[in-house]
Amino acid sequence: MRIDLNPRTRSALLKRGGNLFIRRDAAGMLHASTKQPHSSPGFDPIEVGDVTLHIESGIPAPERWLITFSRFPWPHFAPLPDPVEADILESLPG
Repeated sequence: MRIDLNPRTRSALLKRGGNLFIRRDAAGMLHASTKQPHSSPGFDPIEVGDVTLHIESGIPAPERWLITFSRFPWPHFAPLPDPVEADILESLPG
């Protein structure tokens, strides 16, 4: 499994303690938080250099995780499993 974080995302995560918890809600949507959720059954830690991702047990492992950080509309991290690259989208007709 490959995990990609750009320097800005890594820096933002380190400023918040260096741990990111990735879980699914009842609808199957992924969420990320720097604080461990109380209602999740368990997490599998994955160290990525100086940060640690904690993936909720039961989430299938993708080939690649892309973790992004955005300040809009509020500061948040987004976990993207097997993201589609922009250049692939641009190559589609129409």
